[in-house]
This record gives sequence, structure tokens and C-alpha cells, in this order.
Amino acid sequence: MAEQTVVVSLTIEGKYNQRILALIAKSLVGILRTEAKKDFVKREVGVKDLGRLLNSFTQLVRPPSTIEILSDWPWPERIIEGRQPFRMKWLNRKAGVTVVPMRDKITKKIVFRTPPLTTGKAWIHPAIA
Repeated sequence: MAEQTVVVSLTIEGKYNQRILALIAKSLVGILRTEAKKDFVKREVGVKDLGRLLNSFTQLVRPPSTIEILSDWPWPERIIEGRQPFRMKWLNRKAGVTVVPMRDKITKKIVFRTPPLTTGKAWIHPAIA
């Protein structure tokens, strides 16, 4: 078995049933797999064996309330660290996107913004992992 790297470690305050924590951990792995798959579809450079990468994620519950998401993929840090900023060419009114909900950094309220009309003025994604 390959060495596993901790991708995410999350400690939840309070006392929780271990079965509930295991369910939360399993759900987090499912979400991670779904989001990783979506992310790799957008990348210009793919992974040779995406299925193997997605199945490399597992979960571990450490009592009393710590959840760890692990991976035995040879280079999970490339996924964790993110990538360079990039133009979001698909996010424009010409492509049919009329409004984008976002969380205001200061007020924490949801605001709605109108995306650019064309890809020439596409928003830049900050590429924060």
C-alpha cells in the first residue's frame, strides 16, 4: 500500500457520535471527488488515470472529533495548492450566464453581479485552492 498523505484535517468542537462523524467524513470524500472531477474537466492538462486519482481519497475519524481526508496519490499537493489565475471564458452573458451570486467579503451577504458580455473581458479566477 502506498503512503497516504493527509489532504484535509478537520476537528469539530463538541462531542459527537462516531457514526455521525464517519458519515460526515464519507460525505466530504464524495464532495471532494465530485469537485476534483469538475476541476479536472476545466483544466487544459488532464490526469492519465482520473478514476484512480478520485478513488485515492479515503477518510479516517480520529476520536474524539477529528476527521482526516487521506490520499495515496503520488502528488496530492498539486491538487491542494491550486493553480495559476486563469480567465473564466465560460462565464459571460454571451454564453447565457446573466447573473452570478457571490458573497461580499466585508458584509458576508450574497450579492448578485452581472458577468462581462464577452470572453474578451472575462473575469480572472484567483486560483485559490
